[in-house]
Amino acid sequence: MYPPTFTRGASQLPLDVDREFTTKAERLELELPVLPEASATILSETAKTDWSAAKVVDALKRDAALAAHLLRIANSPAFCGASPVVSIQQAVTRLGASHLRQLAVVIACETRAFEAPGFEADVRAVFRHSLAVALCAREIARQRRANVEAAFLAGLLHDLGWPVVIQGLSRVARGVPLPRDAVLERAEQLHASLGGAVARAWKLPEAVALAIVGHHDAAPDDPLTATVAFADALAQHAGGVPWPEERLLALPATRSLNLYPDVVEGLAKKSPELWAEAAQW
Repeated sequence: MYPPTFTRGASQLPLDVDREFTTKAERLELELPVLPEASATILSETAKTDWSAAKVVDALKRDAALAAHLLRIANSPAFCGASPVVSIQQAVTRLGASHLRQLAVVIACETRAFEAPGFEADVRAVFRHSLAVALCAREIARQRRANVEAAFLAGLLHDLGWPVVIQGLSRVARGVPLPRDAVLERAEQLHASLGGAVARAWKLPEAVALAIVGHHDAAPDDPLTATVAFADALAQHAGGVPWPEERLLALPATRSLNLYPDVVEGLAKKSPELWAEAAQW
């Protein structure tokens, strides 16, 4: 279930652990997840107007796990064409630059960034929700004729701070078990700012980082931030936390985006389909 369920204030972190972690978090001295080399190569290469498919293929050949995941996703219902993809070259050709960039980040998150021993179920729930938010954000951007790629990336990474907090606390505790509720409460408090730090470390567009940092703002006025905030509500609705249409329409993010009621209704009806699609990636 998303968000991970916990009882606020039910337990507290050891004082020394909380102090050390808070200091590291404020100074951005926590160990942030590193974008895999192949993913970084794909992001930098496909950003060029004359990008080389051969260079992308070479990068994928050096990362068997990334290549395997890319082939799996290229053959998923979301991307599969008339015939299955059987080679990396075919996958790169079929997906194109924009989808390759998105998938390079998706796979990095799925296989490397979203890891937190002892909190596997919680982190898996965060990842599935994040992917659903990415798909909802992309659909909102299409409706508004805005940048769909930025919307997808901001939606995907908006909750990346959750595993960063969990990982950071585990390292500071040096293997000593911590109260689950206290760890998740800390993650809820700090995930937005630390998620933005990861986006900047991965050299993603600053607009994406700002949207991640601000997606819980009471009144987001930046269109990308508002898109992620509204997509977050749609994904929660699709995942089993009902958001009646009147509540969606009353969201500051919805008003900021100037979305008409029929558009909001259409997005709400489509959100379960996008949630199901997220489970297939």
